[in-house]
Amino acid sequence: MRLQPGDEETLQRVAAVLGLETTADVLREGLRRLAVEADEIQAAESIRAYYRGRPAPLPEGVEELTPEELAEADAEIERGIAEGRW
Repeated sequence: MRLQPGDEETLQRVAAVLGLETTADVLREGLRRLAVEADEIQAAESIRAYYRGRPAPLPEGVEELTPEELAEADAEIERGIAEGRW
């Protein structure tokens, strides 16, 4: 595998932040996280297929969010990304 410009600095930063000791540790952790993400995507696709494009029912006791609440949640996520919290 060949690293692109900037990859080594990224590997070093990730290793330091996550407390990983080697490049192999960083790559294993990256692969582990990608596998989790792939599993989540696959589960979401399976749920969408099961409900054939209709929204899945909410759990008992959970109320649907209003468009305003959804917009505020989206705005909070965007703020977190812009501020480097996520």
